[in-house]
Amino acid sequence: MSYSLTISSLTTTQVAAISTAEIALLDGTDIPQFNTAQFAMLSGTATGQLAALTTTAAAAILSTQIAALTTTQLIAIETEDFEVLLFPTLKAISPANFSALTTAQINAITGANIVGLTSSQIQALTTAQIAAITPTKFSSILDATTGLTTSNVTGITTAQIAQIGGAALTAITTSVIAALTTAQIEALDASRIPSLTSAQVAALTTAQIAPIETRDIAAMASEDLLGLTTASLAVFSTAQIVAISRANVAGLTTAAIDALSTTQIRVLTIDAIAGLTTTQIQAIATEDLFELNATQFAAISATQAAAFTTNQAAGFPGSPGIQGLTTSAIQGLSATAGNNVVAALGSGTFSGLSSTQIGALTTTQVTRIETVDVAAITANATPGFTSSQLTVMDTAQIAAIQVSNISGLSTAALTGLRTDQAAVLSPAAAFCSRPHSLGP
Repeated sequence: MSYSLTISSLTTTQVAAISTAEIALLDGTDIPQFNTAQFAMLSGTATGQLAALTTTAAAAILSTQIAALTTTQLIAIETEDFEVLLFPTLKAISPANFSALTTAQINAITGANIVGLTSSQIQALTTAQIAAITPTKFSSILDATTGLTTSNVTGITTAQIAQIGGAALTAITTSVIAALTTAQIEALDASRIPSLTSAQVAALTTAQIAPIETRDIAAMASEDLLGLTTASLAVFSTAQIVAISRANVAGLTTAAIDALSTTQIRVLTIDAIAGLTTTQIQAIATEDLFELNATQFAAISATQAAAFTTNQAAGFPGSPGIQGLTTSAIQGLSATAGNNVVAALGSGTFSGLSSTQIGALTTTQVTRIETVDVAAITANATPGFTSSQLTVMDTAQIAAIQVSNISGLSTAALTGLRTDQAAVLSPAAAFCSRPHSLGP
C-alpha cells in the first residue's frame, strides 16, 4: 500500500506518531518519500517504527536517510533488513555508527553488498564484528583489506584467512602484517604465501616466523626471502631451512647467509647450495664452511668454487667433507695473486684430498701449494700427482713430499722430474723412488 501522497506533507511530529502497524504497511515506493528530517524521527527501539519496517520497505532506504540515523536507531533495524540494504546505502553509514552495529547485523550483510564497504568502515569494525563475517562473505571485502588496522586484524578467523586472495594479501600494510597472530600466519597456505611482498616478510616478527609451515617456506618466492632479516632467519628451524628451494634461495641477502648458524648450515640441502649465487657463496662465514659435509660440497659448482675467498679458505674442512668437492670445483678454486685460495687452504684440507682431487689440480694451482701443505698430502692421495704437475713444482715443494709417500708416485709422474728436483730428494726418498724413472 502506498502512502507517498501524504508522507511528504507530514510534520516530524506527525511522523513520530505513525503507529508501527501503519509503518509495517509501507512499501518500497513509500520510503523514499520521507525527507531526511522525517526519517530521523522514526523511533529506534526494539518495538519501534524502524523495527517494524518490512524487508521490502528496508530495501528502499536511501543513503541520505540512513546517514541521518543515530546508532540507537541503526541497531533497531532488524537483522533481516540488513540483508536487503544496498551497498550505496551501507556506504552512507558513518564509521562510528558502523562500529556500533551488532554482529548479527554485520553478518546479515550479503556478500554482494559487503564489497561496497569503504576502507574507513573496515577500519571501524571491531574484532567481534570482523569475526562475525562468514569466511565466504569475508572474501567479498578483500579489496578493502587495506582498511584493516592493527587493532581489528586480530579478529580475523583462521577460516577467513584461508579466503584471502593473493592481490588482497599483497595490499595489507606491513604494520597490519606484523599484528597478525601466529595462528593467522599459520593459516596462510602455500597458495597465498608467495603473494607476500619482501616488505611484508621483513615485517614479520620472529614469533610469527616460527609457525610458518615448511610447505609454505618452500612456496616462498625469491623476492619473499629477500625480505627476511637476519633476526628472522636466525629463528628458522632446521626443517624450515631444509624447505628453502633451489629456485628461491637466491633471494636470501648476503647478510642473511652470513647470519646462518652452524646448525642451519649443516642442513642446507644440496639443491639450496647449488642455487647459491657467487655473491652468496662469498657470504658464507668461515666457521660455517667447516660444517659442510661431503654431500653438500659435492653440490658446489666450478663457478661457485671460483668465488671463494682466501679468508674462507681457512674454513675448508678436511676429510671427509672436502672429499665431496668435485674435480671441476677443485679446478675452479682461485690461484691468482689477488685471491690465492689454493695457497690459503690449510694443511688439514690438503690432508683430506683424494688422489683424484690431487690429479685434478691445474699446474697453476699446483705451483701455489705451500710446502707445509704438500707435506700434509697423504700417501693415498700422492699417486694422484701427474708428470705435468710435478714438473711445475719448485724444489722446496718436491722436497716437502713425505718420504714415505714417494713410492706412491707413478713411474709416469716421475719420468718428467728435472735434475734439480731429483737432487733435493733425500737418500731415503731416492731409495723409495724409482731411480731409473728420473730424468737426466
